[in-house]
Amino acid sequence: MLKLDEKAYGTIFGILRKLENELIPYKEYDVKKISGTKNAYRIRKGKIRILYTIEKDIELIFVEKIERRSETTYK
Repeated sequence: MLKLDEKAYGTIFGILRKLENELIPYKEYDVKKISGTKNAYRIRKGKIRILYTIEKDIELIFVEKIERRSETTYK
């Protein structure tokens, strides 16, 4: 489990709330599709990375990882 300060938790909570209404919030966050995948994306906000997949046909998001940026974040 990540040890984060309140600001980081607030950032993560805000991103997850945004994902409730918008599957790919390009305007608000640095979102990129993960190459080599069909429906996986990465949101970058400071040192926090949220990796998630989308099931567009049923508008469902699976949060795969929430991590601080490191060399192993995308592996």
